[in-house]
Amino acid sequence: MVAVDLDGTLLDDRKQIDPDTCQTIARLRSMGIPLIIASARPPRSVLRLYQQLGLDSLQINYNGAMVWNA
Repeated sequence: MVAVDLDGTLLDDRKQIDPDTCQTIARLRSMGIPLIIASARPPRSVLRLYQQLGLDSLQINYNGAMVWNA
């Protein structure tokens, strides 16, 4: 499992995911390694990125106060 934060980690200054990062995440997923988004954000504000990456894993939201299964 790989857990990543969003702002300043997965996302750049424009709140976008670099194409190279998307490719790396796709390789991880093809190897069966789940990617977990861990963020202070609520689930609704992570949903677009979650869908963009095609994730089917849990999310950790509200600084760990909530674990959400989309």
